[in-house]
Amino acid sequence: MVRMAQWTIPDSGVDGALRHVRQAVETLPGVEEVVHGGIGAAWEFRMSGRELGHVHADGVVHVRLSRPERDLMVHAGMARELPHDRSGEWVEFRLQSASDAYAVVALLRRSHRYAHRQERLAAR
Repeated sequence: MVRMAQWTIPDSGVDGALRHVRQAVETLPGVEEVVHGGIGAAWEFRMSGRELGHVHADGVVHVRLSRPERDLMVHAGMARELPHDRSGEWVEFRLQSASDAYAVVALLRRSHRYAHRQERLAAR
């Protein structure tokens, strides 16, 4: 079992997928995991203070992408627009099975590359 704040998550199905996502993303260079919103209901992934995305205990995932990548993912049906997103950078994905973890990890890797590009541009 994975324990987070007041949440206890068994290792099966969607819950196993959440565990896989967390383990895969924590291997990305410079990424840290924090409790999202300080309420213990989601895990947030950050790089240099910039949020890459977060996964809620119920399997809902929010990921920050560049606008062109966001549009591509939405139009390809790989993710949904995040309601009420004013920046145009966020997508939503719902983990429905353990195999969905691979898609979420791919989205978070795209977010990691986007954050890395933004970091390099800011350093210029």
